[in-house]
Amino acid sequence: THWLITTQVVLLASVGAGVGGATLWVGQTQHYAQASAAHADVQQIPAKEASADFATLFAVIYVAMEACVKVATAVALGLGATLEGATAGLVGVGACATAFFVHDPLELGLARGARGKPSSDVGKSLRAVALAHVADPRLWLLAPLPLGFGFSSALFTDWVDGLVDEKRGAAAVAVCSTVTTVTAGLAAIVLAGAARKGGPRAPVAVAFSSYAVLGVCLCAHSTSDLMAWRQLVLLFALQGVNRAVFENSTKHIYVEFFRGTPCAAAALASIYVHSGFASTITYFTLFAENKGLGGATLIAFAALIAFGFAAAETRPRPPKSLDDPYS
Repeated sequence: THWLITTQVVLLASVGAGVGGATLWVGQTQHYAQASAAHADVQQIPAKEASADFATLFAVIYVAMEACVKVATAVALGLGATLEGATAGLVGVGACATAFFVHDPLELGLARGARGKPSSDVGKSLRAVALAHVADPRLWLLAPLPLGFGFSSALFTDWVDGLVDEKRGAAAVAVCSTVTTVTAGLAAIVLAGAARKGGPRAPVAVAFSSYAVLGVCLCAHSTSDLMAWRQLVLLFALQGVNRAVFENSTKHIYVEFFRGTPCAAAALASIYVHSGFASTITYFTLFAENKGLGGATLIAFAALIAFGFAAAETRPRPPKSLDDPYS
């Protein structure tokens, strides 16, 4: 009976977190696209420059705040706090922050789309995302970017973190997660500079290298070797680079590829559909129990990211949409 109640509570919490996360992340991406377009218009700068700056700013602030939370968690666990207590504290802080914004919301003047009409929710629906894949095949070619991160994220959460917890304890998991977060923040700044000089090909090249090296590390080392601190730092740092590409460069690439097209909003929403799909499939398969298969899949994603992006660059753009608020 206890197991059944626990399972039901976990399933209910997972569904609630999934719905909340989908709403938050898709809404944030839409806001990022509209805010960067408005900033470019006000400052009279190229839209590409504004979207790159906003992507970097968001990624750095986001991972910096997360790093603070994870460092605090690691310290609390190191001082003897339970994982349940630390989690409850984080949930409480999040609830207070949410309540503050509900009580005193920030009005940025970006809640409406083109021509003063409320922004459409079509980009948030699975149907719109599916239709966008039919209308613009470039979505299929760019999909390995979010799919790869969805897979690697689930691989780390389900398998690598579990091994670290088993071999080195919960405090070590928090430390390793902090390595990922700090690396992601630093890499976001570097990726922004690389994108300004080399265009979107630069972060794609970084993603290719990071996924390939991470996959080779998993395939070439035994499980016991991977648990050495030098290997753990390398693994989690590489995952931090993958995350920086996802949080920063992927949004920027999608905005630039689909700016002004009829499916711009759905394209942005597809980032989280793809990453969520890949994570779900990974959780419910044996990838996380087979180190070699997981490493080989990361190497395959590295190749798909590079070839898919190269192919997407050669595809023609659909006709421009006059109603697109991001153009």
